[in-house]
Amino acid sequence: MVITVAIPTFARPGHALDALRSVAGEVCDVPFEVLVLDNACDSCLAESVGRLAKSAGVPVAYIPVPAVGLHNARHEAARRAHGDV
Repeated sequence: MVITVAIPTFARPGHALDALRSVAGEVCDVPFEVLVLDNACDSCLAESVGRLAKSAGVPVAYIPVPAVGLHNARHEAARRAHGDV
């Protein structure tokens, strides 16, 4: 079983990065991946997520979601997730 953790965000890069650091630093017996879904399509956030992804012990992906709305981010997460949960 693989778990997908989705972090939807809109114009709060600091909070998104804090959440990413927290989740990516977890030690878990079950493999998981982290998706950061950005409704603001912030290039600085994309770069920061990319840097963190290199040192994370789990797969991390930055996904821009230009269609604003939490439901759009959640739907994109469901489409991109590799996890079973």
